[in-house]
Amino acid sequence: MQKSYKIITDEAGVTELASYIKNGNIIGFDTETTNINPRTGQIIGFSVSANLNEGYYFPTRIWNAEKQTLVDLEIGGKNCDVIAKHLIILLKGKKLVMHNASFDIRYVKNFYGIDLREDLYCDTMLLTHSVREEGPFGLKALAIELQHELGIEAEKEANEEQILMKESIKKNGGQTTKENFEIYKADMQLIGNYAAADTDLTLRLMTYFLPILKEQGLWDFFFIDEVMPLYKTVTIQMEEVGTKLNMELIKQTKKNITVYLAK
Repeated sequence: MQKSYKIITDEAGVTELASYIKNGNIIGFDTETTNINPRTGQIIGFSVSANLNEGYYFPTRIWNAEKQTLVDLEIGGKNCDVIAKHLIILLKGKKLVMHNASFDIRYVKNFYGIDLREDLYCDTMLLTHSVREEGPFGLKALAIELQHELGIEAEKEANEEQILMKESIKKNGGQTTKENFEIYKADMQLIGNYAAADTDLTLRLMTYFLPILKEQGLWDFFFIDEVMPLYKTVTIQMEEVGTKLNMELIKQTKKNITVYLAK
C-alpha cells in the first residue's frame, strides 16, 4: 500500500490541510498531548484522515532537547495554536471518527474552547465493543489482531515504531516507562507519522466493523437508540465534570447487601 502521511510546517501546507478538511465528510481525528489529563496537559498537535492511506499531522509545539522544554511553533509569523483553532473549527459539521473520543473531545474543549461532541459520528472503541464483548479494544492491539483483515502489517510496523520512538524519547531526555511514556519528547517526524497512522487506522477499523454491526442488526442500537447518543449526551459530560453521588445511599445499600448475603 502506498501511504501518504504529511506533516504541516509551512503556509502552503496549512492551505492544503484546510482544503482537505473542507472537502472531507467522514474524518478521523486524534490529538497528541503531554499527558492523559485534559485539565492540566497541553496539545502538541493533531491529526486528521479523510481517506484510507492518507493522514495529516499539524504540530503546535515540539520538544527542545537542548533546553529541555516545549517550544511553541509558528507558521508565517502566526502562533500554531491560533492556526490550529481555525483548522479544528473547520471540523464542525463533519462526521468525526475517533478512538476513545471522550479523551480528545475533552482535551480540545479544555485547551481550545471548541466542543466537537455534536460532530462525533463514531467512536471505534465503542464500535468494537458493540460487535464483540471480548477485547482487545486498544487501537494498536486491534491493528495487530486484525492486520490481515485491515490489509496492513501492523505488528511489524508497531515493533519498528516502538523501537524508534523509545530511542528518540531517550535521546531527547525523556522517559519511556509504562507509568510515564513521554511521547511528546520524541522527534516531530516520528510523532507526525505515528499520529497520521492512528487516524488512518481509526478509519480502517470503522470501515471493517460497520458491515459487521449491520449484519448483527445493531445499527440502530449503536447510532440511534443507545450507544453513540448516550455517549455524547451523558458519558462525555460525566467524564468532564464528574457526577454527584449519594454517598449515604451507597453506604446504606452496601449494609443492606451485606445483611442480605449473610442471611
